[in-house]
Amino acid sequence: MFVYVQDVENGKLLRIEADPYDLVSDLKRKINCELGGNAPDELLDSLTYLNNVLECSKHLSAYHIRDS
Repeated sequence: MFVYVQDVENGKLLRIEADPYDLVSDLKRKINCELGGNAPDELLDSLTYLNNVLECSKHLSAYHIRDS
């Protein structure tokens, strides 16, 4: 599936390939890789989905995140 992540500071929209059973920490790693390993700490510190802060130790499926 593909997940879209938007950086609220600059509005950049990223398209990240992920699996529903990926951990949120895996998604953060993929975001960092997509940004060339230079993702700002603020971007990766707090990911939110539908006003919920995503916990690194949970799977994406725990938040009912589906293919966009």
